[in-house]
Amino acid sequence: MWANIITKLRESKLANKPTVESDYCIHGEKNCGRCATSELDTSIKTFTTWESLEENDLRRVVNTIPKTVLEKMRPEQEKLVVAGGFIRAIIANESINDLDLFVPTESKGASLFIGTRGETNIDLTIESRLVQIIWRYPFAEPQEILDQFDFTVCKAAIWFSNGTKDDPKPGFKSICHPRFYKDMARKVLVYKREVGEERLMSIPRLLKYASYGYTIEPESLAKVIVDTCMSLNPLHGYEGVVKDLEDCFKNSDNKEWKKWNEKYQEPRRDYSYGS
Repeated sequence: MWANIITKLRESKLANKPTVESDYCIHGEKNCGRCATSELDTSIKTFTTWESLEENDLRRVVNTIPKTVLEKMRPEQEKLVVAGGFIRAIIANESINDLDLFVPTESKGASLFIGTRGETNIDLTIESRLVQIIWRYPFAEPQEILDQFDFTVCKAAIWFSNGTKDDPKPGFKSICHPRFYKDMARKVLVYKREVGEERLMSIPRLLKYASYGYTIEPESLAKVIVDTCMSLNPLHGYEGVVKDLEDCFKNSDNKEWKKWNEKYQEPRRDYSYGS
């Protein structure tokens, strides 16, 4: 069934494209399954009707953000957005690991903050809070960040607005997925990635959420597995695919990775508790 859908999508797209000299894609493959999947993702979209956080929850989140960050958010408005696990952790009374602050471009992050620089983020400590300035999700509006997130329990964002035509009152604004509160209360992961290329990261994140006591519904688990498999390149061979998956765990924010890979130590035999 999927093969037929992909074929029809490819044919409909090619019918509107000028003739090209080669059928090979950017991966150097003919009839590439990954490119076909990409066409499927961009052709069949679901549109989310976003909701707002409860007023008391929004106030709790804003009061937890370091004042230095709040001062930078006010003039930048939609170009500086707090999103993801920080919001969920506060509302669900979970432990807070860090604060993810999203900027639309690398230059914007560099102009506002100075810290330890990575490929897609700046790490720094502000008022005893670990803050990550992230630019790997270019966006024009805050909801475009959440479209690239995988699970509904992390699809929430806040920013400052001087007011709009529809909402003229200035202040901190918020959006969240319509399932955000429901799935967070049930501690169930529901996979709703609209766009984005980081599908390989969902399994490490799934394991991280499992350590917090979350489970995942069967349909969402199936989608995560299928998306992960479709994102792997079989031309890399068995060893290459394994390495791709290992790199995802290493590059994820899963703190368990280091613990899993510690050298095994023989348990200490302590007989002091018995005769």
